Amino acid sequence: MERKARTDLTLAGAVYILRVAEGADATGPVVLDTPDGPREADVAVSCLVRPEPGDEVSALVDGAGRPIVQAILRRPGGGPLTVTTAEGLTLTVGATSLHLDAEAGAVLASDRMIALAGESVDVRAARAFASLGTAVWRAQTAYALVGRLMTAADSLVTQAGQLLTRAKVSIRSAETLDKTDAPLVEIRGHKGVSIYGETSASLNAGEDVRVNAKRINIG
Repeated sequence: MERKARTDLTLAGAVYILRVAEGADATGPVVLDTPDGPREADVAVSCLVRPEPGDEVSALVDGAGRPIVQAILRRPGGGPLTVTTAEGLTLTVGATSLHLDAEAGAVLASDRMIALAGESVDVRAARAFASLGTAVWRAQTAYALVGRLMTAADSLVTQAGQLLTRAKVSIRSAETLDKTDAPLVEIRGHKGVSIYGETSASLNAGEDVRVNAKRINIG
């Protein structure tokens, strides 16, 4: 028996195979090409992948005659899959793990907040770039193991109860002024200490200046 394709969307409860209109806005309502012309369609809650222009979909007609996209059957041109829900999407992983792997890349974006929490976080990348309005780090212990670290800032403020820096070689350069202001400043070199001013050097104190050594050489 020859099967005849339905030519209009008039039978409620019937399922039709249609295509998403090519000129439709990817972020706007879903528009289907029908025998009666382009028609807007709803997307079923269970269809998490957003239909894209050119997709072949199965659509169910409700009692009001409006098509509802149930599923995406084919995507001839290929392309990325966009998961979207109107009420929000929650992924709950119990006593197992969640693994997301994409060869071309993965983007996690939100207009409000993104929260990442776990017993441990492991991030590995050849290059990392972050553009942040305000960055706040709260950690009991932080370790940074890098081959080369460069910090460029118009203003850098470090506040710490105790700041300990250990380096094999430490070089600090300032273009105009290098100032240390504290109630007590101690400079100690296990083998030697050298203070050199190319133009001049001054050693001043409000009360006493003490020089203590077995030998004192001037000149």
